[in-house]
Amino acid sequence: MKKTSHWMYQNGALILAVVGLGLIVVAFIVAQLSDDKISLPRLFTDSLSNIGELFLIAGVLQWMFDHRMREEMIREIVSQVSGSTHIHDLGIVDCYKDSRKLGHQPEQIEEWKKSEKLIIGAHYTDDFFSNPTNLSMFEERCKTGRATTVLISDPNGFGVEYLHKIDSELPNVEEKVNRIIRLLTSLPHNCTTHMEIRLHSYVLRYLFLATEKSIWIVPMLNSKGHASVPAIQICHDSPLYTIFYDDIQRLIQQAVPPISTT
Repeated sequence: MKKTSHWMYQNGALILAVVGLGLIVVAFIVAQLSDDKISLPRLFTDSLSNIGELFLIAGVLQWMFDHRMREEMIREIVSQVSGSTHIHDLGIVDCYKDSRKLGHQPEQIEEWKKSEKLIIGAHYTDDFFSNPTNLSMFEERCKTGRATTVLISDPNGFGVEYLHKIDSELPNVEEKVNRIIRLLTSLPHNCTTHMEIRLHSYVLRYLFLATEKSIWIVPMLNSKGHASVPAIQICHDSPLYTIFYDDIQRLIQQAVPPISTT
């Protein structure tokens, strides 16, 4: 029963057209018979013919509508798939609407723990570095001898100087930066050997967390104030990964040499 209903639904336009054409043929035959042998009211044959024409027109219109809608649906699907494929080809594989959710997934922490290289670019906020889960991740990396590079703001750099000019309520950057350094260099397992800290003099256009497998990008706001910003993950072996990774490498080269932690 379901198969029959489905078939009738798919072939509704054809059924209407065939029924309509059939009624027109029947009306024509009846009209001929009426003229030659059988006396039937003219109104009956005209009505039968008109009903047939109505069914035929309805079937044709239904077919045209279905054909048009099918084309539009296919065009929309192709557009969506092409757009998604284009984004994926560029390297974007994941995204958070709120970047504060970054690092809350166990699989992310595991990837950061086990990656051979971890590069973090930030300003002076210590929230990420003081998080117990992240501190445990840094400690595990030191224990296994994996290299970690952390880029944070130079309190005396022109980037922080500019921020002071445009924001009179800027917190004590030097105090926050020193807190980050203390947090990272006080970790056990001879962490200073594997933890490289560099100071950059820029107002970063994006924060980042990079491994050999992917880069998480957190774009910065243009306007003054606080608001949620997204976090975008870019996979390795992609055009965007190359662009951002090369930029990160240049930032490392331009940053102040490692701070002595002894």
